[in-house]
Amino acid sequence: MSEVERIAALERQVANLTLMVEVSKTLNSTLDLDSLLQIIIKSATELTNTEMASILLVDRASGELRFEAATGAEREALKTLVVPRDNSIAGWVVRENKPLLIRDVQHDPRFYRQVDSATGLATRSILGVPLRFKGQVIGVLEALNKIEGNDFTDEDVQVLTTLAGQAAVAIENARLLAELREQDRLKSQFITDASHEMRTPLTTIKGYLQLILDGAMDAEQQRTSLEIAARNIDVITRLVNDILYLQEMATIRAERVPVEMAGLVREVVAAAQGQARLAGVILRAEIPSGDLPPVSGSRKRLARALANLVENAIKFNTDGGEVVVRLREEASSLRVEVSDTGIGIPAEYLDKIFNRFYRIDSSAPHLARGVGLGLPIAKQIVEEHGGEMHVKSEPGKGSVFSFTLPKT
Repeated sequence: MSEVERIAALERQVANLTLMVEVSKTLNSTLDLDSLLQIIIKSATELTNTEMASILLVDRASGELRFEAATGAEREALKTLVVPRDNSIAGWVVRENKPLLIRDVQHDPRFYRQVDSATGLATRSILGVPLRFKGQVIGVLEALNKIEGNDFTDEDVQVLTTLAGQAAVAIENARLLAELREQDRLKSQFITDASHEMRTPLTTIKGYLQLILDGAMDAEQQRTSLEIAARNIDVITRLVNDILYLQEMATIRAERVPVEMAGLVREVVAAAQGQARLAGVILRAEIPSGDLPPVSGSRKRLARALANLVENAIKFNTDGGEVVVRLREEASSLRVEVSDTGIGIPAEYLDKIFNRFYRIDSSAPHLARGVGLGLPIAKQIVEEHGGEMHVKSEPGKGSVFSFTLPKT
C-alpha cells in the first residue's frame, strides 16, 4: 500500500468513527421504532458506501423473517415478503449467527431471488450481519451493491457489525417501550370494559329491586325479577373471580397430582350443558374407550382452563350450532380439542386473542361481550402444566381450540 493509499484509508476510518459516534448518539435518543429503523438504514448505506440497505427482523410469535425497513420506495414492496429461513442469505446469517459477505449473489444458491422480483432491483453483492441482543439473533442488517462497482472489504464487515450491535440494542429498547405503551393502553381499556360489564348488571339488579320495593310487582313478577337479578349477580361474580384467579395464578404455585383427563372432560361438559341449552347449542364429548395415562397437575386449574374454552365456544356459537370436546392420546401427550360451528375468528386476531386484557374490537355486537380474560387464563394454565395451546379458525365456519398436556 502506497503512502497516499494509507493516508486515504486512515481518513476513511476517522470519518467512519466520527459518523459512528454521531449515529450512536442518535440511536440512543430515538425511541420511535419506525424512525429508528430509517436512521439505521441511512447510516448503513453511508458507512459502507452502498446503494441501499435493509433490516429484517425475526417475528417473535411465528419465527418468520420479515423486512421491517429498506432504502427508498422498495420498503413497501418488501414488507409483504416472508424470507425463508432455510434458503436465503438472511436466513443463513440468522442460523449461523455470523456475518456473510457475497460479492456475486447471482451465482450463490442462498440468494433469495424473490426480493429482486418484488422490487425490480438488480442485486449484485450483499453484506449481511446479525442483529444480536443478549446473545440472541433478532434480525439481520444488510447492505447491498457497493457504489461504483467496488468490492466489500473487511473494514465494511467490521463497521456494519459495530453498527448492528448498537442498532440491536436500540431496536429492542424501542420495541419494549412500544409493548409497555400497548400494555398500558390495554389495561386502561380493560378497566373501562370491566367497569362497563359490572355497571350493566348492577343497573339491572338495582332497577328490579327498586320495583319490588315500590310494590309495583305481584308475587310472580317478583320471582321472575329476582331470578334475573340472580343471573346478573352471577355475571359480576364470574368477572371478579376471573380477576382474582389471575392474581392467584401469579402468586400460588399449581399442585402436582395425577389427573385423569377423561373424567375431567366429562365433568366439564356436564356442567356446561345448562349454558348450552339456553344458547340453543348441542354440546357433546368424544372420549376414547379404554384407559388413558394421567397427566400431572392441578385438577381444579385444568378444569378451569377447559371450562373457559367450552364456555367460549358456546358463547360465540350460533343457534342450533354444535360444540364437541374431544380427548385423544398422542405419542407423548394427551390432546384436548374444543371445536365449534360458530362465528369464527378473523385471521388478524388469532395471534392476539390470548393476550391478557385484549378483546376483539369489532362492530359486530357478539364479538364485543366480556373483557377477554377467559382465553388468557386458559393458556396460562396449560403452559404452567408444560403444555401448549393452539387455535385454528375460519370466519363463518367456526373454531378449534386445542391444548396438549405431557403424559406422566
